[in-house]
Amino acid sequence: MLHGLKYTIFNCIFFHNMYQIMSAQTKIYYFIWICNPYISLIVFLDNHGFKKRSDS
Repeated sequence: MLHGLKYTIFNCIFFHNMYQIMSAQTKIYYFIWICNPYISLIVFLDNHGFKKRSDS
C-alpha cells in the first residue's frame, strides 16, 4: 500500500513536469495511463497485436 502511494506521488510529479511540454493527445494518453494503468496496458497490448482476436 505504501509503495503504491509513493509510486502514485512520483507519477503525479512526473506527470506535472511532462505536462508542460506534451501535445494535447499525449496529455490525454498519460492522464489515462496514470489514472488507470490497467486500461492503458490493455490498450497497449491490443495496439501491438498481443491480444487474441476471436475474428481471426
